[in-house]
Amino acid sequence: MRPLLSPLWVAASLLFAGCYFVGPTGTPPDPEPCSEEDCGPAPGAPNIECPDGSIGGPTCERNDANDCAWVIRECPDENDECSESECGPAPLAPNILCEDGSIGGPWPCERNEEGVCGWTFRDCPP
Repeated sequence: MRPLLSPLWVAASLLFAGCYFVGPTGTPPDPEPCSEEDCGPAPGAPNIECPDGSIGGPTCERNDANDCAWVIRECPDENDECSESECGPAPLAPNILCEDGSIGGPWPCERNEEGVCGWTFRDCPP
């Protein structure tokens, strides 16, 4: 005698059949990267190598609606101050008062020679 599927099990299976894994932040996993074919014909603008080594000009990427589209990426200005999103959260290390009266520890987020932003640390003078 074969067991019959319970109606509850069938209902639960149908309910979860269309679901996918959602990460710990509540967002779906990253979709596949876009290809140039996904974006369609490229705009006539040229691509250039930026001073920081990144590529400026048309890039095929996902937009806020999760569609693949051409975006014109501008090179970052080498003299730009770093934004909060480029720096990330401030370090959880404390600042300390050095013997000479200066401050040591986490220092402002600054752009380095390669154009990458990051938190700097200042040691107390000897």
